[in-house]
Amino acid sequence: MTALFKLSRRSLDELEQELVAHAQRINAEEYAFLELVREFDIRQGWKAWQFNNCAEWLNMKCGIVVGTAREKVRVATALLDLPGISNAFERGELSYSKVRSLSRVATAHNEARLLEYALGATADQVQQHCQRLRNADRAASTRDVNEIHRNRFLCRSVDGSGRMTISVELTEEAGLLVLASLQGDQA
Repeated sequence: MTALFKLSRRSLDELEQELVAHAQRINAEEYAFLELVREFDIRQGWKAWQFNNCAEWLNMKCGIVVGTAREKVRVATALLDLPGISNAFERGELSYSKVRSLSRVATAHNEARLLEYALGATADQVQQHCQRLRNADRAASTRDVNEIHRNRFLCRSVDGSGRMTISVELTEEAGLLVLASLQGDQA
């Protein structure tokens, strides 16, 4: 019953206002975090701990999965060249999700236009728009495909009883195709 009492203390309008204000503070704090990440990476603070890169250090010291940590380092570095997006992010006007998408395609030439779009769009809309822009850029698209290809992984081992274990790392789409293929063989 106490939970219901707590739920009824605010109007929905008040709750909405608090949620939006809190999200803006979180966005601003995420910007501050990325600023620290960028400086730590540039100064190679992770080397003192014998890590190969800042993403590994973030994984161990901040509990961030390595892939996500790599993205945070990438975004933090990209923000150096995106002052308009950086300022909006610092003020909490943009979420990390939007900034992450924008940082993949924004340049000095299109930053203002992309920022204007992002301020009025949902995070999903920004992501889809940036994907379309990225796919239209053949060189960037080729880099993405090559990166996905390099990050594939397959390992197999056979134990003494003749049983084989296979471990594979693929994109989600490729993994779903493999699963569908395996399930089709079982039918």
